[in-house]
Amino acid sequence: MDIDATLIKKEVTIVNTSTIFLVALFALLIASAEAVLAFVGVVPGVLLDAVLLFALLNLFLFRKGSFGEIYLVLALLPLLRIFSLVVPVIQVPPIYWYAMAGTPFLLALGLAARFVKPRWAGLQLDRRAWAIQGLIAVSGLPLAVAAYFILHPTPLFARLNWQEILIGSLILILFSGFTEELVFRSMLQPVMQQAFGLRYGLLLSSALYASMFLGSLTPGFILLMGLVGLLFGYSVERSGSIWGAVIAHSILSIGLILILPVLWY
Repeated sequence: MDIDATLIKKEVTIVNTSTIFLVALFALLIASAEAVLAFVGVVPGVLLDAVLLFALLNLFLFRKGSFGEIYLVLALLPLLRIFSLVVPVIQVPPIYWYAMAGTPFLLALGLAARFVKPRWAGLQLDRRAWAIQGLIAVSGLPLAVAAYFILHPTPLFARLNWQEILIGSLILILFSGFTEELVFRSMLQPVMQQAFGLRYGLLLSSALYASMFLGSLTPGFILLMGLVGLLFGYSVERSGSIWGAVIAHSILSIGLILILPVLWY
């Protein structure tokens, strides 16, 4: 994602006050929906997400000339949460829930990409940024260990074999590492930076990312994921590519969800 700071600063000036207010309001409401899910219950949380999804899609349809794409990108967050909550079924091993929720969400991302095509530049890899990408990629290892010792998740399997590791890793790479970085760093972060500027856009998009982990009910883990969002977001901004963050995110997910709980539980 090659972010031109000069271009962003120019674009910020054409975003009117009402749009900035609405974007900030809906960002707060999305985080509030996560809090409702965590502290009140699933049903009211999903209902609030459904209302937000409906409102944001309508804003996108009727305010296209007023920086409307940001509403479409924001609508992806309640949609992601709805999919993650309605898909899980007890007859299917939990690792496959990621694929079951992620597949329709990726289809939704493909449709959204028709309207935010300039944001897909982050899928390119500039060879000059390989050093930064490599450093970010390996950060997934210590982040996975730190996240595990903060959260102590329950193992998904009693023990692992190579088939479970391979299948589970592929699922987490595609539907956790790649999909989430695509949403938060390649789509949400740029539009937030256009509306609020480079610094505040990065902070706001990282805060929204952290809010998606309120359901863990673990303050240390939520803070860690907020810092992860800042780290990955900054690396994408500096390097112009999401791939280092995708690899680090994938390693973090595989370690936290798949491997470390079996080894150290």
